[in-house]
Amino acid sequence: MVVADLPTRDLGLLRAADFVPLLHQEFILVMGPGQSVTLISVVERENLRRPNDRRAPFRLVFQGKGPPPPPWTQGTYELSQPALGRLILFMSAKQPNAEGPLFEAVFC
Repeated sequence: MVVADLPTRDLGLLRAADFVPLLHQEFILVMGPGQSVTLISVVERENLRRPNDRRAPFRLVFQGKGPPPPPWTQGTYELSQPALGRLILFMSAKQPNAEGPLFEAVFC
């Protein structure tokens, strides 16, 4: 499926549970040929939920892979995943591990 064919998801409607089935699945990064990230962690923080919140805050951690990308910086990235569609996420680069770069997206 071509990325342009995927619907863009409303981030305000997503919950941590939407990502749990996608652990260890590939998300395509729309920034260059062969660039992708793999979702390696979903952490929900129910204890930080406020009474009027529609969802508990959560964070996603992605492992980068593929050819060396341009220098990663904190910023907005477009990702696609067939089961979820297109996502426009603000991600922060984290300290890389032995497998390469790590990125975090936080949902409040």
